[in-house]
Amino acid sequence: MADRATRRLVVVVRPGRRTKTILAWLRQLLPTALLLVAPAKVPAPTSGDVVCIDADEVPSGPLSLAALVMERAAGPGNGGG
Repeated sequence: MADRATRRLVVVVRPGRRTKTILAWLRQLLPTALLLVAPAKVPAPTSGDVVCIDADEVPSGPLSLAALVMERAAGPGNGGG
């Protein structure tokens, strides 16, 4: 496994109504993350370094997005619930 200092968070966004806005918020919240937009359903990640988000799942603003990213990053198998 790669050293923690060299690992990079990858955020996969499934496009929705507010994709541009969601990507702008992610860029502000996670400036070093690799952001990908995937129009198809992506298989569940097996690593805490990959977070998948559907743009339509974000209920409101950037704080909701931050909470969703944290929840997904700490999901099952990654120390979270």
